[in-house]
Amino acid sequence: MKFTSIALLGSFLMNNNVAAFTPASIVRAAPRNNARFMAMEEAPATAAASDLPIIQSRGGAPVDVRYSDFLRLVDASKIEKVTFSADGTQLLGVDTEGVRIKIEALPNDPDLLTQLTSHKVHSLYIVSY
Repeated sequence: MKFTSIALLGSFLMNNNVAAFTPASIVRAAPRNNARFMAMEEAPATAAASDLPIIQSRGGAPVDVRYSDFLRLVDASKIEKVTFSADGTQLLGVDTEGVRIKIEALPNDPDLLTQLTSHKVHSLYIVSY
């Protein structure tokens, strides 16, 4: 008796005991109602993490960010490095995910440098002569 490839494939797919093509999470569907499994599960996100602004770059161009959002990102250690313009009124930065950000109207905040250094943000200053 000869079997065609379609017949073999059909009988293979109709078999409910096949686990080769099912994801591992479905195959290992054991009940997780005891404390051992609950302790290993991921903790829910804190309110502070969900309070952070979401920054998404389009085409690699720097994203305009409000100064207040920038400070919240710095406090959460989400900013990796910044570069100040020569006159100190503009800022370009990179967050921990590699997204470039910019602030074109930087306010005069005397605590900004202290805040950046306390969160280990690498800062560059462009000096004009």
